Amino acid sequence: MLHKPSPLALSIAVVLASLAAETANAVPVSPIISDAQTSSRTLANQDTLTVTRIGSLVTSGKSLDLKGAATGSGVVIDNSGLLQSTTGRVVDTSGSDSTTRFYQIINREGGRIGGYDDAIRMNNPFSAGSLLIDNAGSITSATGQALDLDKLQSAAATTIINRASGVIHSDGNDAIRPGGNASITNYGEISSSDMVTADTKNDGIDFQGAAGGQVENHGLISGGRHGITTDVGATLINHAGGVIIGRNGSGFGSDGDGTVINYGRISGAYNGLVPDGDGDGVDIDYTGHIENHGIIEGLGAAGSKDGSPNGSEGIAKAERICPQIVITDLMMPEADGFEVCRSLRSNIKTSHIPVIMLSALGKNTENKIKALECGANVFIDKPFDMDFLLKQVANLIRTQQELKERYSKKYIAEPSKITISSMDEELLKKAMNYIERNMDNSDYNVDSFVSDMSIGRTLLYQKINDITGMSIKEFIMDVRLKRSAQLLRESDLTISEISVLTGFANPKYFSICFKRHFELTPSEFKKKS
Repeated sequence: MLHKPSPLALSIAVVLASLAAETANAVPVSPIISDAQTSSRTLANQDTLTVTRIGSLVTSGKSLDLKGAATGSGVVIDNSGLLQSTTGRVVDTSGSDSTTRFYQIINREGGRIGGYDDAIRMNNPFSAGSLLIDNAGSITSATGQALDLDKLQSAAATTIINRASGVIHSDGNDAIRPGGNASITNYGEISSSDMVTADTKNDGIDFQGAAGGQVENHGLISGGRHGITTDVGATLINHAGGVIIGRNGSGFGSDGDGTVINYGRISGAYNGLVPDGDGDGVDIDYTGHIENHGIIEGLGAAGSKDGSPNGSEGIAKAERICPQIVITDLMMPEADGFEVCRSLRSNIKTSHIPVIMLSALGKNTENKIKALECGANVFIDKPFDMDFLLKQVANLIRTQQELKERYSKKYIAEPSKITISSMDEELLKKAMNYIERNMDNSDYNVDSFVSDMSIGRTLLYQKINDITGMSIKEFIMDVRLKRSAQLLRESDLTISEISVLTGFANPKYFSICFKRHFELTPSEFKKKS
């Protein structure tokens, strides 16, 4: 006799079936390819794909789809054979952006990963996770990037290791776009094909707008345009034996900041295949830190980027980045060295910057006198000794620092004696005048000071810091304390009266600030005076 199952029994059966299916889906798979295969695969969770030396996976579209979450040990691709897509990408991601993904892609010596489009692309930003690409074989692309990782901007830590036998190459695009927070260590070759039109950029490594990038190079990085380029900033350590070449551009180029420590060779060049090329060894538009123990060279330029020094560009760049020192030639197109000096000295943003002028016309004494009248600190004849130039640079920077220290050590503020620029002197006198007017006003603060000075807060901070080595808040405090020191030495006022007169509502707080500044209490200072 047949019995009809109860609704509860049916519900239990459905739940158990569902759990069984989920468990089956969550079990990691570890396929091994040791023959010729042509069907694409999907990997997720903790799957591991191994391709032996005699194995191959060749598809017409996407070869491997990394889909969805990959937690725990994550997805591992271990290739010793051939992974290839004849019309698309070899490795690509899909699924939700809000997932944790851990990926390891190991391409062993002799292993080949070749895409018509990108060889490896991360098409999803990870909410958390990491990516490791460890290459000892070849990773190549015919039209895209060999490694297209620019969707990884913040959450994922990206590590790329290219071993001595490794080649990462693109024939029609950048070799690597690493994304954000990427660390690249290269012992082999990272390269792209020649730049043959203005539209084919073909950089070796292009960080684009991604921040936090670092490259350590022991091998060869060669780009059809730039060797390494970034829009916002990156760090390069080029070790002894390392070579970085921009074959129609910079060896290292940054539209933002940049740090370059070089023990090898960094070259920029012009390839002659396109009308324009600007071959700077290192080109950093904003704040640069360069330590060179090897060779940095610019080997050529042509067309609209002929490499000629341009005075107007130099003035604009000095305004933009406010360097510690400016070295200018006398004879330049658009604005000569005299105009450079006049412009820098008349601009509040740059008036404090020391200037060295170089010229082959130095035998004409009038040029030397005019250069000094325009604001140059030093005039050096060409040809010049490099050691002599570097000594002059060091002396000027040291003098600037000594002026700051001289100011900070003075008990009584004397602006006319602590700066070399008349504009800086006027600025400092104006600043001290406003503080003096409000000396007994304990409510007078940074906002009040910025409003009185009628200069943007950022620029005012920079100028005060350049002249005195202090922040605005420290500067106001410094002037108050120096005035209090003067009153302690030259008047019979009590410490409480002096604290009120110099803007300290609380005598105890005044004593704390005074001792921190002068390493003596007000009473000790008065006795010593």
